[in-house]
Amino acid sequence: MAVNLLKTIALFALSSLLIFKGAVGDLMCEELPVELCAYSISDAGKRCVLENYLARKGIVKYQCKTSEVVVETMSGWIETEACINDCGLDRNAVGISSDYLLSHNFVAKLCSQPCSSYCPNILDLYSNLAQAEGNILYQPRSSGAAFDGGAMGTAGEEDGAIGAPIGSPLSSPAFTFADDGTATAFAPSPAIGDLICEELPVELCAYSISDTGKRCVLENYLARKGMVKYQCKTSEVVMETMSGWIETEACINDCGLDRNVVGISSDYLLSPNFVAKLCSQPCFSNCPNILDLYSNLAQAEGNIFCT
Repeated sequence: MAVNLLKTIALFALSSLLIFKGAVGDLMCEELPVELCAYSISDAGKRCVLENYLARKGIVKYQCKTSEVVVETMSGWIETEACINDCGLDRNAVGISSDYLLSHNFVAKLCSQPCSSYCPNILDLYSNLAQAEGNILYQPRSSGAAFDGGAMGTAGEEDGAIGAPIGSPLSSPAFTFADDGTATAFAPSPAIGDLICEELPVELCAYSISDTGKRCVLENYLARKGMVKYQCKTSEVVMETMSGWIETEACINDCGLDRNVVGISSDYLLSPNFVAKLCSQPCFSNCPNILDLYSNLAQAEGNIFCT
């Protein structure tokens, strides 16, 4: 019992140090203990993969290796025990496979509120695995529809697609839960359930993503009598891993954003205070939409933040 307790404490301490990139240096998959390998991401942004091999006397042994699967918006990441449990995962999973997505129970856990809200690393992995096979893990449904644990379907087949939260925490103005666990999504076009930027109220425009994966942008214009008015438009900025998304109030606050921001600009990255909020634990861990937007804006100018 004492040995197991000491081992648990040691692993927790190591994972904490690695996650926050303390004195231990770079996170390299090959140097991770096998107990922390699966679902981790190296400092180079490549996913770690647990592999097994046959050693002497027919003994099966395990090793942590660096895969060629790249994560665009995260690096130096060891998944938390909370996400492992909430998403129904196994630390001893060997390889990186989409086979788990054939299980209704597994997909239901991925799309549950605790997992879909607070585990962006896991959602990124399995949504990309699904997309690689022409399937979709999330699909917003029309207002009032219940989000259940049905089978994952191909893109465009609404009856077979998994409904999942739009945005993150329960405080989201776009997504609410009833006592029986059903969820209602914001749908500007109730008849078809599509999230179209031009139909969003201006208060929800900034940082939203349309059903086609294009970012919404708030624009202003000069109306009659010199009045400045606002409208929500569809930009040409494409988000590869999310669609039908309205950002939550929690992420707006945690990342230091403004719902009334006009346009999409990297100018805010010139502010050390703004970058500090983006790189804070609440924003960095729970707001993948925001991190994707500003990391891409920074990369377009040859910069990097949250290193």
